[in-house]
Amino acid sequence: SVNTAIVGLYTLTYNVSDAAGNAAVTMIRSISVQDSNAPVVTPPANIIVAATDANGTANTQGAIVAFLTATTANDAVDGVRTVSHNAPETFPMGITTVTFSATDLSGNIGQATATVTVEDQSAPVITLTGGAMTLNVGDVFTDPGSSVSDNVDNNLIVTVTGTVNPAIPTIYTLRYNISDAAGNPAIENTRIVTVQDSAAPVVTPPANIIVDATDASGTANTVAAINTFLNAATATDAVDGVRTVTHNAPATFPLGVTTVTFSANDLSGNTGQATATVTVEDQSPPVITLTGGAMTLNVGDIFSDPGSSVSDNVNVGLIATVTGSVNTAIVGLYTLTYNVSD
Repeated sequence: SVNTAIVGLYTLTYNVSDAAGNAAVTMIRSISVQDSNAPVVTPPANIIVAATDANGTANTQGAIVAFLTATTANDAVDGVRTVSHNAPETFPMGITTVTFSATDLSGNIGQATATVTVEDQSAPVITLTGGAMTLNVGDVFTDPGSSVSDNVDNNLIVTVTGTVNPAIPTIYTLRYNISDAAGNPAIENTRIVTVQDSAAPVVTPPANIIVDATDASGTANTVAAINTFLNAATATDAVDGVRTVTHNAPATFPLGVTTVTFSANDLSGNTGQATATVTVEDQSPPVITLTGGAMTLNVGDIFSDPGSSVSDNVNVGLIATVTGSVNTAIVGLYTLTYNVSD
C-alpha cells in the first residue's frame, strides 16, 4: 500500500496465474512519496532602531536581538524547524534586508525577509566654552565659542544668533543652535553677556581760588567769586555724557583753606569726584580813627593824647601804636603817627 501522508519508498507487487496454473512473471512498482514543500518561515515585523555611532548599530542591541530571534519556521512534514539568518554583526546606517532561512529534513529551504532601518535619532549636544560673561563698557567682546558632539556626524558647526554691543551697557543673550545631517535639532544653549558701566564720570574741578574774608566768620558762599567757583565744575561720562555736578561747600567758608569735593554720578551708580580749594584770607587793613583832630597848645600846657580807635573786619581789640612826642616847653609843630596791623 502507499501512504502519501508519510514520506517513504513504497513497493507494489503484481502477480497473476492463468487457469492452467501458469504463474506470470511478478512485476514490482516502486512509489516514492517525497516532501517537496519547503518550511514556511514567518519573519518578524520590520524595525527601525537608533544608530549607536557613524558605523550603525551592533546586532547585540536589544531591539535587534529581539528581531533576529522572533522568526519561526514550520514544515508540513517535519514540524517546527530551526531558523538561521544572514544578519551582519553591525547594521549600517540605512535599510538592511535580513534573510531568514529554514531547511526541512528533505532539504527543502524556506525563506522570508524583514528589514532593519538604522537611523540617526540622537540630537547633537552643544557645549559652551565658558559660561556667562561680564564686560565693561568699551571692552572688546570675543565669543569664547562652543563645541558640538554627535554620535554620527563630525565637524558640525554651531549657528550663533544675537549680538553684543560693548558700547551700550545692558544684558545680551547669545543663542547657540545646530541640527545634524538627519535633522535632529540640539537643545538650544544660551550665553548671557552683561555689559556694565564700571567707569565713573570724569569730574573737572575749577581752579583753586583765594578770596577776601568778609568778617571773622569767613566769607559766605554767595560771594560772586565763590559762586562762580562752585558753578565752574563739569562732569562727563563715557556712556551717559554730561552729568550734573554736586559739591559739599559750606554756607560760609571759614578763614583758611577749605577743600571742596565735587561729585557726579552716572546712570549705573558710579561716582566720580574731584577737589579744589577756597582760601579765605584777611585782605582788608584795619582802620584807625583819631579821637579829635589837630591840636593847639600854649607853652607850658599839659599835653594829653585824646587817643584813637581801631576797626577791622576780622580782628577785634586792636590797639594803635603811637610814635612821636610833644614837648610843650618848646614852641613847634609836633607830629604823632598812629599805626596798627591786624
